[in-house]
Amino acid sequence: MTTRLFMVFLSCIGGLMMGLFLSNKTKNREKYFADLLNLVDRLISDISYLQDPAIKIISSFETKSIHFKKNIDEYLEFTNGGKFNFSNTILNKREAGIINDFFNRLGTLDYETQINELNSKKMLFIQMYDGANKKNKNFGKAFIKLGFLGGLLVGIMIL
Repeated sequence: MTTRLFMVFLSCIGGLMMGLFLSNKTKNREKYFADLLNLVDRLISDISYLQDPAIKIISSFETKSIHFKKNIDEYLEFTNGGKFNFSNTILNKREAGIINDFFNRLGTLDYETQINELNSKKMLFIQMYDGANKKNKNFGKAFIKLGFLGGLLVGIMIL
């Protein structure tokens, strides 16, 4: 009997871990887009007032998202003569294409055109952030609960 209860406990833990994984994925997407919007805001303000080059602004940018930090490091390597390899683990193809285009065009235009480009991209990024935020609020906690209940269901079926 204790073995069966232990199996129920393990299946609940397994389901909970799956729920936490899915919840964390939605939270990471939200953090990614929040950092992206912060970077765009900083680029717009620093380019328009200080006229700093984009590489200087990006190299000093602090981020909370490890996925976005990885993309920034890839961009910095690209500007130092490397090849731009955009790694994508949490974005869909459409979002990844837009962000890849953003990084490829960054720093290649004059100041006024760059600011106009950043403002237009900012509108797209706001929509992406709103979608990720809404999905995180709607499904973040639900993934954890459903994972636990799924694990409990498997555990009961084992009994």
